[in-house]
Amino acid sequence: MNATASTTWRTPPQLAAELGCDVSKVLGWIHRGELRAFDLSERKGERARFKILADDWAEFLRRRQVSPPVPRQRRRKRITSSIPQYV
Repeated sequence: MNATASTTWRTPPQLAAELGCDVSKVLGWIHRGELRAFDLSERKGERARFKILADDWAEFLRRRQVSPPVPRQRRRKRITSSIPQYV
């Protein structure tokens, strides 16, 4: 990965505002490993300062995209012979 000056970084509050959800939902995705983020806090153990690359955000949304359901096929009726079967 090449991090250049033109790289677009987003914060969890920005992403939450974009989706119209709570920040805790975005942080949950980060903690579960579903959304790739970088902790840019000064020292280990401090409050996390997460930043998300725009490309990682786009990939996360692609993975979570819902596709339309597959149409169900109707089961065919079983054709029985006209002769009654006696056991």
